[in-house]
Order: sequence, then structure tokens, then C-alpha cells
Amino acid sequence: MAFMPLAAFAQNDVEAAQKRLEEAQKALEAAKKAVIEAKKESEKTAVTTFNNKKATTKAELEAIKAKAQKAIGALTENKDEKYLAGAVPTIDGKVVFSKTINIPGKNADEVYAAMYDKLIELIGAETSLDQSALVLSNENEHKLGAKIFEYLVFHSNALSLDRALMNYILMITCKDGVAEVEMKRINYEYEKDRPTGFKAPAEELITDKYCLNKKGTKLNRITGKFRRKTVDRFESIIEELQ
Repeated sequence: MAFMPLAAFAQNDVEAAQKRLEEAQKALEAAKKAVIEAKKESEKTAVTTFNNKKATTKAELEAIKAKAQKAIGALTENKDEKYLAGAVPTIDGKVVFSKTINIPGKNADEVYAAMYDKLIELIGAETSLDQSALVLSNENEHKLGAKIFEYLVFHSNALSLDRALMNYILMITCKDGVAEVEMKRINYEYEKDRPTGFKAPAEELITDKYCLNKKGTKLNRITGKFRRKTVDRFESIIEELQ
């Protein structure tokens, strides 16, 4: 029986060890490569997720913005709703605001006396200019009339003042239990000392023709402010007389 020399056994062990080392190194390289690929894929997924989320967030923000703008538009329309078609009544083409105030339990003489006092207060109010005056006082017919001059203030602060001079006739007809109030012959004077200034009667400034867009859903920017303030002023006068 032949025996392999000891040196041969040693050589075989070295070669086997070398082979296992090479295989281990290959496995390590493969593992490193797998880790790198996994990292790249993870980063790619993270970027994609971020971009998707970013796009989603942007879409959500746009949706919120659109919703807010719609809400603001609705609020603006609702704000001006009372000033749209029909807010400025006309009779034979002339602007005439009218309101009947109920005063139960009072006869025409008593209503006349009460309205006379109220009208004098209105003429002498701080908001009324010196030109304001009583122009009709007919006790027999129970009729009163005043010519009022005052300012419509659109905007006022420490740096600027936007206003228009307005004058009008206020008529009151007194009957048993009621006072019929009319505000008419309304005229405006705006920015008197500027090139943009003008004078105009209510019929050429605050009627539907001059204030509303074609659909009748919005007020024009310039004439609209005259319309709003005039409607509000008549309402406040009725409140004062009541």
C-alpha cells in the first residue's frame, strides 16, 4: 500500500483553504453588492414616495385654495345681495326711496308733531351740513319736507378720505297711525377739485343700468359704492325717524 507524502496532505489543505477563502470573498462581495442595490432601491422608493406625497400635498393645497376662493366669492356676493336688482326703486324714471312707518295709536296731528321734531333733529345733526333746512311744514295737510346736505363717506383713515357730497329731499306725509317717508331728488358731487370729479343725479349713477353687470349679479366698482351707501343711508334715516 502506497502512502501520500505528508507534504502532499499539507498542500491539499492549503489549496482547500484558499478555495474556501475565495468563495467567502465572492460571497462577501455579493452581499455588499446586494446591500448597495437594496440601498439604491430604498432611496429610489423614498424619493418616489416623497414626490408622490409632494404632488398630493400640492393638489390638496390647490383644492383648499380653490375652495377658499369660492367661499370668499360667495361671501362677497351675499354681502352685495341686498344692493342688487330692485334695491334702488324708480317712479317714472326717477329714483324714489319710500317707506311707511307704523305709529299705532296716534292720529295724524300727533304723528305730524312727532315727525316734525324728528325732522328738526335730522336737519341739526352733526352729519348734516349748514345748507340743510326745512322747506315744507304744512300742518293742515300734515306734510313735511326738508332739503338735506351731507357727506357719504366711503373710506376714511389718518392718511386718506374718500367721500361724496350728497343732497336730497326728504318728504313725510302724516296720517292716522302712519308716516309715509320718501327720499328723492338725490344728487351727488364727487372729488370737486380733481380732474376725475363729477356731479350726477341718482338716476345717472345708482340705478341698475349704471351699477350692475350684465347678469345683474355684481355691482360695478365705482358706482357700486354710491349705491351701497345711499341704500344704507335711507335705512338709517328710517331707523332715526322710528
